[in-house]
Parts: sequence; C-alpha cells; structure tokens
Amino acid sequence: MRRTFKPLTPEMMQKIRCSSDEVSGQKSRFIKCPYCNSKSIRVFEDTRGHVQTKCKVCGKETVFDVLSMRRVSFRRIS
Repeated sequence: MRRTFKPLTPEMMQKIRCSSDEVSGQKSRFIKCPYCNSKSIRVFEDTRGHVQTKCKVCGKETVFDVLSMRRVSFRRIS
C-alpha cells in the first residue's frame, strides 16, 4: 500500500522554519521508553505538559509527563 502526501503549503513551511529557529539554541534530551529502554521521544528545554507517543521499537504507546521525566544526576560520594 503506497501512501501519497500533499505538498506543504507555504504557511506550513513558514511555521516549520519558525519552530526550528526557536529551538535551535536550546538543549534537547531523549526520554526513553519504559518498556524497552530505547530512545522514544526528543524534548527541548521549553517542553511542558504531557506527550503521548508510540515506541518505534516495541510498539507500546505511553503517555509521558515531560516535567517529571527530567534527568536526575547523582553525584559520586568518595
């Protein structure tokens, strides 16, 4: 089954370019799938709220609360 796509409108291309420019200076991180531990979604510093995504590896759908999935760095105690 072959999919056909409509060409993007100039307005949509402008929105995509604007979004890319807005995140160009921000740090990004990956949130891993809780089932198979593969990289599931990439988020940027200004991402807030909940995101639902389907893992490309295991196929499970998961809802992530982006703020509670922040990295926690542990310091080594010598």
